[in-house]
Amino acid sequence: TDWVLWKNAIEMELLEHPVSNEEINRKDVQLKLVVTLNKAIEKANKKIPKKIISKHSKPFWTNELTACSKELALVSAVARRRGTPQNSQLLRDKKAEFKALLIKEKNDWIKDKLSNINVSDSNIFWKRYKILFGDSHINYIGNLSSKGILHTKDQDKDQILFEEFFSGKHLQGNNFDETFKEEIIHNYQSIISHD
Repeated sequence: TDWVLWKNAIEMELLEHPVSNEEINRKDVQLKLVVTLNKAIEKANKKIPKKIISKHSKPFWTNELTACSKELALVSAVARRRGTPQNSQLLRDKKAEFKALLIKEKNDWIKDKLSNINVSDSNIFWKRYKILFGDSHINYIGNLSSKGILHTKDQDKDQILFEEFFSGKHLQGNNFDETFKEEIIHNYQSIISHD
């Protein structure tokens, strides 16, 4: 849902029913305002479509995938009409190209989503990830590499993704400010010595 459009639609509807400051404290005017607000919300809900995340939505889809999909459909139609070895080979090549591009776009989408994720967002991402890519044998993430080893099994990929988001690897990094660390240790030592 585009919340700005939704809010503006409600505000425009409410502007058509102005109320003066003197009338605002009257019970009948307040009830009328509640009814007007409810009607405005109903109208806004009808005008502004809701965005529903389902396993059928494809947030990773790009214009390049659309073009490749259309090319695949054309090659497929030609191969159905004329089943020559050349057309069959062209169809196999186009399918492989489309699958490789699809895997690349899915992996790029996941990498982009994970680039700035924090602990609180990881839980939300993991739920959406399972909705989009879970339980369906046709959903394919692609091979993942961990510690120089290429993983192709879904269980291994799930483990890698889970460890990446929930193991706290970001806390193990050696990117802590040493000056800040020394200051904290000094403050801690001074607190201990005063007790």
